[in-house]
Amino acid sequence: MAGQVSNRYTLLPDVGQVQAGEAILLPAGSGEINRYRYFEFQHAEPFQDSREIVAERWDATLQRVIERELEAIAGRTIALPLSGGRDSRLIALMLKRIGYDNVICYGYGQPGNDESVIAEQVAVRLGYRWEFVPYSNEQWCDWFCLPACQNLLRTASGMTSVVLLQDWPAVYELQRQRRLPDDAVFMPGHSMDFLAGSHIPQDLLRRQVGTSRLVDAIFRIQYSLWPLHRVYGFRDWTMSETALEQQLRDKIRNTIAPGSHAAMAEAVSAFECWDWQERQAKFIANAVRIYESFGFDWMLPFWEREVLAFWQCVPLEWRLDKQFYNAYVIGLDDQLPAPLPSSVIGSFAKIARSLGIFDSAKRAYVAMRKASVDRVYDHPLGWYGIVDRDRFRELYTGDEEIYSFLALAQLQLL
Repeated sequence: MAGQVSNRYTLLPDVGQVQAGEAILLPAGSGEINRYRYFEFQHAEPFQDSREIVAERWDATLQRVIERELEAIAGRTIALPLSGGRDSRLIALMLKRIGYDNVICYGYGQPGNDESVIAEQVAVRLGYRWEFVPYSNEQWCDWFCLPACQNLLRTASGMTSVVLLQDWPAVYELQRQRRLPDDAVFMPGHSMDFLAGSHIPQDLLRRQVGTSRLVDAIFRIQYSLWPLHRVYGFRDWTMSETALEQQLRDKIRNTIAPGSHAAMAEAVSAFECWDWQERQAKFIANAVRIYESFGFDWMLPFWEREVLAFWQCVPLEWRLDKQFYNAYVIGLDDQLPAPLPSSVIGSFAKIARSLGIFDSAKRAYVAMRKASVDRVYDHPLGWYGIVDRDRFRELYTGDEEIYSFLALAQLQLL
């Protein structure tokens, strides 16, 4: 339902995990296991300066971080997965500003997809080499069945999360066709949208929130790959749906940062701390296992401690709708093609919530998606090809996404 196992648990009942921002201390000879928390992404005292001054501080911070990473890379080729959005574009812009030219940008998907068309324009405008790997449903079916891909699903999950697989065929083909040097270093823009504020739920933007509403938001947003009544069709359960949902909600309640969560700022901070630890670390950042599986190194600029510390202090109101971040990226080079707007689904949901019609509007939208099942199957990335089209029609209700099916595949339930 969530795509990852929360807290310190894994899919194995007697094996735990080391969480993001946590160290395990084993005192010699004591037999004890002590957990030490050295970092959590929670809101700190916000900056009091003007937006202009804070933007200059962010600019200097990011340039310092990337220059430090480039010093460690020591002239090797950077492989930059470039999308039609702002996050990978920001890395490309900073590399160009610093004067680092040994960069290969790449994209993938069905030929002519909007993301890659815009990404190619950005790469060409910046003078970087562009590589494209075409995807299709049929190719995905073949790639997914390769032993190397199946092995990645088993090992990269750490018995903790669904593997973010969309890059795998591109890296596989780029390496197989010798279109990347063996010592290339990957530099994706993972989690910048989260830091910028794109994950803040509308439900929590009210004067009074409270723990129950916070738990509701996490359950609704994060436990959404399959609804409970569908989950019951995949295996035999000894407890009722109601009991299982209550158990999941209790688990969330025991995992979130302590407090009353009454004020909006406190509730949003707790939500983002949960998202950072449970989704961003275990699912998004964990995608670097793909590069490792091919023997490549990687850097994550937006996971540097200095970057996280900066965004902890950006005022909440500046992060709503990513206002501060979007203005900053646009200001770097307003001659580049406009990035793709927020997804139709996200915009639709935001408008529906603001009008107080979310549930009924969502039902209408899901019905529309169900009615266009073949169009959904022929996704711009072609990745629903991991499921036979007839099996997809059988399972799909209009509410599922690719990670719904990947979760079943990793649990050997597909």
